[in-house]
Amino acid sequence: MKKITILAVFVFFISCGKTPEIKTILTAFSGPVKLNSITVNNTGVSIKPGDSIETGEKSFCDIIINEKNLLRISENSKIVFHITSKDCFIKIEKGWLAGITRAKFTDEGRYKINTPTVAAAVRGTSFCVKVEDEKNTYFCVCNGTINLAEAGKVSGEDVTASHHAAKRFTKESDGSIKTDSNPGLLYHTDKGLEEMAAVINEKIDWSHPE
Repeated sequence: MKKITILAVFVFFISCGKTPEIKTILTAFSGPVKLNSITVNNTGVSIKPGDSIETGEKSFCDIIINEKNLLRISENSKIVFHITSKDCFIKIEKGWLAGITRAKFTDEGRYKINTPTVAAAVRGTSFCVKVEDEKNTYFCVCNGTINLAEAGKVSGEDVTASHHAAKRFTKESDGSIKTDSNPGLLYHTDKGLEEMAAVINEKIDWSHPE
């Protein structure tokens, strides 16, 4: 009986130490969308570390991570995904990305978004980011807290908002980054984010930060 008990405890600790599987699935799309340069024809496609998604004119796609986290890519975008439990980042080469994060799927409880001019560390929150061109990136913390750091810097500042706090990060000719802390509400709306949240059966409470 003692041997069985010890074995059961050992198995319990081993199972608790395992990282839950991350399911990253393309769940919806419209218009021309390519995964690793191959045209997407069906939903339900798994997104693996290193995969890239490109969208064309008047197109979009939704990616859901572990059922409670939604990423939406808009038209004319190119984004590389590295969704893992330990080193999780999304690289936006061009275009638009918005997200609703509601459940932890990494060991740190956060993931990174990298752009040419700003890097973001995202936890449970709502956001919108637009790489306008190679020198300008618009980032809005729509609801929650996100750490925003100028590209090339290890750490930045925590930006908290209950109802949108946007910044534009611009690379100057000398390589430094200029920050505009009041670019206005661009590229997204409350209604659009609320519709995204509804896809994963969530709501956004604009009265306080998530």
